[in-house]
Amino acid sequence: LWLGGLSHPKFGRFGKIGNAILCAAPLSPATATAPAAVPRTDQPTRRPHCSIPDRVDIAHGGRVEALRLPMRLYSFWKALIGLCTAIGMALLISGAAHAQTVNQYTNTTTGTITDSSNCATTVTRTFVVPTGYIVGDVDFGVLLTHTYRSDLRISLRSPAGTAVQLLLNTGGAVDNLNVLFNDEAAAGIATHATVDTTGPAPPYQRSFMPNSPLSAFDGQGAAGTWTMVICDSVAIDVGTFTRADLYITVQQSSVTKTSSVVSDGVNATNPKAIPGAVMRYCILVTNNGAANMTNVSGTDPLPPTLNFVPGSILTGTSCAGAATTEDDNASGADESDPFGGAFNGTIVTATATSLAPATSFATVFLAVVN
Repeated sequence: LWLGGLSHPKFGRFGKIGNAILCAAPLSPATATAPAAVPRTDQPTRRPHCSIPDRVDIAHGGRVEALRLPMRLYSFWKALIGLCTAIGMALLISGAAHAQTVNQYTNTTTGTITDSSNCATTVTRTFVVPTGYIVGDVDFGVLLTHTYRSDLRISLRSPAGTAVQLLLNTGGAVDNLNVLFNDEAAAGIATHATVDTTGPAPPYQRSFMPNSPLSAFDGQGAAGTWTMVICDSVAIDVGTFTRADLYITVQQSSVTKTSSVVSDGVNATNPKAIPGAVMRYCILVTNNGAANMTNVSGTDPLPPTLNFVPGSILTGTSCAGAATTEDDNASGADESDPFGGAFNGTIVTATATSLAPATSFATVFLAVVN
């Protein structure tokens, strides 16, 4: 049974997984509903014969950033076969001594914020990002004067067309806005019920989570025109836009994990991920930052449903081009030619002493579905 590609709204930050997965454990109607699991109560437990590793860890240097990307698929075959797969991909990235790169783009073209109940008249400002890189995080600061802040609606749109509502008619009768919108802030903008100062900024006077999360931009390409729109949707009170600042953190690294079925011992063409099938996995690590990544190490724990094929590790600069044979231990000259690969117990490890900006390294290995 081919399930096609798996994706997740956060997955743009770390790539995409595409898999052929068959879970051949029969389920009764009573067990077809996934049980609760930690940390997500809507995440089912793994059934037998689900043929995909469920975790990847990438490390390089000192800074640590963690992301858990849980997702689920359900399907049923002939009412007797249950397909129930949970993928909890914990991706750990630790960085070298260099700091994260945060780029700032500013617009200080002032303008009058006038009433427009249908938002036909707006204050629209753009922010041009001239160079290409992957978005790791977005913060957005706005400074304006306006009586009755709850008249206002403010949104930000990325070059890809994704729009995020920053402010949506909240704030009551209080005045002005001097706020940095930040997903990591302690409280949401709807709780902001005090008068803001009229400047100067930055630094912005306060920080709040936006009405909708800015993480919608994570993983997108930064290059192009970003657009802020301010609408005064309620009559009488007006104001003045002063400035806005777009802060984009460069995603230093990304991971793409793919799989394919090599053979299953039954089907000569279009093999399936059934027990006994040989699966080919590839983990591709890419440096999206502006500095070298050093001492990069990636680990992929195999789930109990897979048996590693000894001597199958290959490395290279791409999944298709991985052709350098690696032995299964973590020592010897093959560990730096220029990449290394090893297997210990249930964990596949890939290493690179250095990874230049805009380059990648791939680790390929085989596993058999048990």
